Amino acid sequence: YYLRNWNRYWGGRAEFVARTVEKLQVVRAAGIGTIVDLTTYDVFRDIGFLEEISRKSGLHLIAATGQRFFPPNVAGVTMPARTIEGLAAFFIREIREGIDGTAIKAGVIKIGIIAGKPTPLEETGLRAGARASKATGAPIRIHTHAADRAGDNLAPILESEGIDPARVSFDHSDDSGDMDYFSGLVKRG
Repeated sequence: YYLRNWNRYWGGRAEFVARTVEKLQVVRAAGIGTIVDLTTYDVFRDIGFLEEISRKSGLHLIAATGQRFFPPNVAGVTMPARTIEGLAAFFIREIREGIDGTAIKAGVIKIGIIAGKPTPLEETGLRAGARASKATGAPIRIHTHAADRAGDNLAPILESEGIDPARVSFDHSDDSGDMDYFSGLVKRG
């Protein structure tokens, strides 16, 4: 949706690229050299755009594979697979071979979990992400709902897949000040 509407909202692709590069050059001037972009295929990742702004800004951008799982109900977006094995194969292909027919490879796996407990579809993605991580060594970034202590429900799934906990980040953990929650996750690795 966003990419198709650049002309209306940002003056077209060239103007959007120019504005983005300008902002990223400020970031680079502040001493930051790398940014991880967690945009997945189902929220209109545009790998050509990432490559262009990386080249023009001088910043390294790490692209993500994975799935947001705020179920895609948008025209033109379909899941590449609905099984753990099929989805893991898709993630692995984007890490090892490249994204959208390019040689640009994903360097991180992003999985979105919307509530305290994963839905069956989200669990499929989580297990697929774990298997892809084990096969490739790519780290996993998981969108979590820390206020509901989501990590407590996700860690056992990851552990059952044999994932190295040091390769996993439970994002949005700062949304909770629950030190018992944080300590419990740290004790799990």
